[in-house]
Amino acid sequence: MPYLGAPTSTNNDGIRLAVGDLSTTVAGQMLSSADYTFIRTLAGDYASRVVIAARMVGAKFADGSIMKKVGDLTIQKGERVTFYKNLADQWERRALAGVAPYLGGRSLADKDSVEDDTDRNAPAFQRGAFDFPGTADPQRSTGL
Repeated sequence: MPYLGAPTSTNNDGIRLAVGDLSTTVAGQMLSSADYTFIRTLAGDYASRVVIAARMVGAKFADGSIMKKVGDLTIQKGERVTFYKNLADQWERRALAGVAPYLGGRSLADKDSVEDDTDRNAPAFQRGAFDFPGTADPQRSTGL
C-alpha cells in the first residue's frame, strides 16, 4: 500500500514520512509495504525503524549510476546514497540519545537484586576465584 498521508494512524506511513517515501502510487514507492512491515519486526522503536528504512533505501541507490539527467543537471544515485546514509546516522543518534548506560552495584539493594536474579549471566570473575587450598598468600592472610 503506498503512502496514505496518515503517519499517526497508519503503521507504515510514519516511517515512510521520515524517509521521504511519499509516493501515492505503488510504482513510485522506494520500499514496498511488505518491506516496511518487515522493518517493524526488526526494531521496536520508531527511530530505529527509520534508521533501518533509510539504510535500505540508500542501498537501493548504491550502484552510483546516473539516475536523472535534465539538460545540464545530472543527479547521481550516489548523492542519494549519501543523503540516506546521513539521514540514517541522524536518526541513529536520536535513537541512542535516549539510551542511558546502566551502572549496577551503586546501592546494596541494587546489588542484592542483581545477585538474586536467576536469569542473569554469572560473572566471569569473583572474589576468591583464584584461592586454592594450600596456596594462600601469608601476607594477605595477616592483613598486611
